[in-house]
Amino acid sequence: MACRACGATCTLEQAQFALWTVRGLVALEGGQAWVCPACGESTNTEATARRLEYLTMTDFPNHEVVRRMEVPVYSLAAASGSVAGATNADEPAPVARGSNDTPKE
Repeated sequence: MACRACGATCTLEQAQFALWTVRGLVALEGGQAWVCPACGESTNTEATARRLEYLTMTDFPNHEVVRRMEVPVYSLAAASGSVAGATNADEPAPVARGSNDTPKE
């Protein structure tokens, strides 16, 4: 599959991501996505998209939960460090993307 963003050849990888839902933050695993090694763009497979749509349309039912986990919470306002090349705090910064991100359209 060719990347929609840059045209490079994507590879099929395991998809793991988190998103906010009506039930709060949920983690999703076990799906697959086409991931571009050049730019990091990712696109869920049709099967993964259908399963995500099912979970979304059914408000992530309890009987589909396979396990629970605890996650750390960080405050961006309180973070004390910065990376080299950081710009003015009032300017929009590019969003880092990786193979665990969901496509944003």
